[in-house]
Amino acid sequence: MNILILGAIFLINAFAIILVYQFVKKLPSKEKLIFIAVSLAIHYILITIVYWLSGLGKDQAIVDAASQFITYMFVPVNVILTIPFIANSYYKFKKEKLPKKKFINRCILMIVFAIIILIAEYFYFQSIQVGIADLMKTK
Repeated sequence: MNILILGAIFLINAFAIILVYQFVKKLPSKEKLIFIAVSLAIHYILITIVYWLSGLGKDQAIVDAASQFITYMFVPVNVILTIPFIANSYYKFKKEKLPKKKFINRCILMIVFAIIILIAEYFYFQSIQVGIADLMKTK
């Protein structure tokens, strides 16, 4: 069962990276690499912070029980939901097909969307931690 979960995590992460790559593949290699790396790093940091905040006041064993699984599952989901739109807008902006003002507005829109997603995930992570606590109590 663990192999299936690890395989699913690997596939969803690979899909997220490939999807972002499809939107930035026409950029120079250095920009491609930086865009993908920064996008993933920002999402890993944000998910880690949201998970940490959702676990405040809870037993550390409960919080630790699912932290890596949650992080590795939700980062690619958030990347898939937000980064392709930003990547496409960035590419158009670099090719001067999108004015700077519109590019900034699109980035702001995606930041607001990402904040809404993170707030929903905060409550979902709390729910997961309550479920873990209930499982630990029954043992």
